[in-house]
Amino acid sequence: MQKPSSLRLRIIASAAILLLLFEILFCLTLFRRYRENAYYTEYEKLQSDVATLLSLARFNHGKVTMPERTPNDEFSEIESDLLGVVLDEHLHLIWSTISAHDENVKIGEIINLPSSPLFGDRLFGITIVNQKEFFYFAVKHTSEYLIKDYYFVALHSKAEFDEKIARFWLLVIWLGLALVILAVLMTVGISWGLSPLKRIDRELNELEKGARDRLSSKHPAEVSGITEEFNQLLDRERQQKDRYKNTLSDLAHSLKTPVAVLKLLIERTPGVEGAHTRQEFMESSSYQLQQMSAIIQYQLKRAMISGSKRLGNKPFQPQPLLHKLCSNLARIQVNRTVQWHLDCNENIELLINRQDFFECAGNLLENAFRLSNSVVHTSLHLGNNSKGGLLMVLKVEDDGPGVADDFKDKIMQRGIRADRKTPGHGLGLAIIKDIVDDYDGSLEVKDSALGGALFIISLPAN
Repeated sequence: MQKPSSLRLRIIASAAILLLLFEILFCLTLFRRYRENAYYTEYEKLQSDVATLLSLARFNHGKVTMPERTPNDEFSEIESDLLGVVLDEHLHLIWSTISAHDENVKIGEIINLPSSPLFGDRLFGITIVNQKEFFYFAVKHTSEYLIKDYYFVALHSKAEFDEKIARFWLLVIWLGLALVILAVLMTVGISWGLSPLKRIDRELNELEKGARDRLSSKHPAEVSGITEEFNQLLDRERQQKDRYKNTLSDLAHSLKTPVAVLKLLIERTPGVEGAHTRQEFMESSSYQLQQMSAIIQYQLKRAMISGSKRLGNKPFQPQPLLHKLCSNLARIQVNRTVQWHLDCNENIELLINRQDFFECAGNLLENAFRLSNSVVHTSLHLGNNSKGGLLMVLKVEDDGPGVADDFKDKIMQRGIRADRKTPGHGLGLAIIKDIVDDYDGSLEVKDSALGGALFIISLPAN
């Protein structure tokens, strides 16, 4: 099985690629602008130098004369990188600055100017003089008062330009080193930022090996909700396992008595002769089988109760469900009429398991209708608990015999019944209590203003 890729490595690789692309695009764009600016600087400088040469020129009898020295000191230094020359229309050297005296070459031929450029044309480019590169700027000067045309040319060594470019790439290298340092710092920062996930992974491995029983609570707010919910799932799983274990134990214990009775009936009535004896045997057997069936149903229901059912529940409106329960229970009452009243807003929605709610409400209403004299009141409303959370409060009350004060706690225990006159096994309230406890809610028994019992269920509504 292929090992899943590391989230940390993916984030670091993505950040490194983005930084590299940024540096490449940034440097290329900056280099282009820097190089253009350097070219333009050379262009402006040489244009100014040519303008200086033109201002020094004197035209007499159709010829051009130039002074021996120029005001620009760079033109007057022998080893200067700035050269100035005047060429005739055949590109023969007419005059040169002191800085160009040492250049024993035909500058005009090297520059390779066009033979007849338009008047005022400005020519800018790069040429080689004595195996060194120079920028040159040339202007053709022509006039009807001149016998021939002249080129005024200024040249500047490209070494300074190359030095600027070299300094730029040195800056790029330093920028690259800075980005490497930034990448290292980002790696450290990302590793530190993802350390809670690494800690969770380590804790999960310890959970798998049995070295711990839950995740720690010291996690950032962004993942604390996940870890808390995971811990709740672990708790519910353990509770479910305990519930299954207890259910099997309780089921075996609960079935011991009915099985023993059935065994005794079979041993004492081998032939089952006589109608009266047969009828008595059938009734006793039927009762014990009903008892066993009720026990099995209860244990199965209790085993299926799980707090995890609160995950992924869809909201539902309890008012139609309560109304249908009340109307059906009122309809099946024999030889009496029960007046019932339901107080529940139609727009209320609950985010709890619908089957859990049906189990609780159905058991309470069935008891209320069965034990009431003539009146049953049911209400459901929403409120807030002490922590500000939404709370569902279901109240069911009747005008029946009620529940004695010393019996209100015992009645919620399995197998304890307050009413001995009607058949039953005392499991309804026990099932409700299991469900309510699983939702971290509460079940209370009080005296009703109607004269009977008041049962109150409080559950988190969200």
